Amino acid sequence: MRSLKLERGEVAVTLTSDEILMLNQALNEVANGVQISDAEFETRIGFTRSEVRDLLAKVSALAKP
Repeated sequence: MRSLKLERGEVAVTLTSDEILMLNQALNEVANGVQISDAEFETRIGFTRSEVRDLLAKVSALAKP
């Protein structure tokens, strides 16, 4: 992974296909595999389950060949 640019709270990065797949799988496990309440999820992760699933959808789109 290589950081390309940081501007106004956004970071552009370059990921290999393996890295994007790894990120996709990790997000999927966090969003869909962890069996805790939504309130506990947000406390532990710092974001809602819905926010993580939204990011997962974006990453999944990039992970597809």
